[in-house]
Amino acid sequence: MKNKDILIIAQLRRNARLQLTDISSRTGIPISTVYDRIKGYAGRSVKKYAAILDFPELGFPITAHATFAVEKTQKAEFGGHLTRHPNVNSVYRINNGHDFMAEVIYPDISGLESFMDRLHERFKIRDKKVYYVVDELKKEEFLNDAKMLPEMPT
Repeated sequence: MKNKDILIIAQLRRNARLQLTDISSRTGIPISTVYDRIKGYAGRSVKKYAAILDFPELGFPITAHATFAVEKTQKAEFGGHLTRHPNVNSVYRINNGHDFMAEVIYPDISGLESFMDRLHERFKIRDKKVYYVVDELKKEEFLNDAKMLPEMPT
C-alpha cells in the first residue's frame, strides 16, 4: 500500500462522510487521484462504510466478548447461527482451544444470559468464556492517523 493510500484511508477512517475536496486539501493529493483511489478501494480494501455507534447511548449498555469451543460436527451451523443473530455484532474464527469469538450486544444482562442459555440448548458447546466489557478505551482507531503509521508489510 502506497503512502497516498494510507493518507486517504486515514481520512476515511476518521470520517467516511468527508467530501473529496476536504480529503484532497487535508492530504495534498489531487481530487481526481482521491476519487480514483477511493473508487478502487470499494469492495477490496474498504469492505463497507459504517457508523461507529455508542451502544449504551442507544439503550444497549451490555457488551460481552465470548469465546466458544464447539463440537466439530456443529462448527458450520454454530458459526452460521452467530453470524445471523441480530444481537451479535462481530464474529471471528479463532484458535488456541476455542473456535469462535463473538461480540454480543444486549439491553440487559438477562437478555444476554438467555441468549447464552439458548446456545447451550441448541449446540454442543465444549467450553465457553464470557468477558463483559466494563469500559471501551479504544475502538476502530487503526490507520486513523497517517502520522502514526503502523508497521507495514514489506
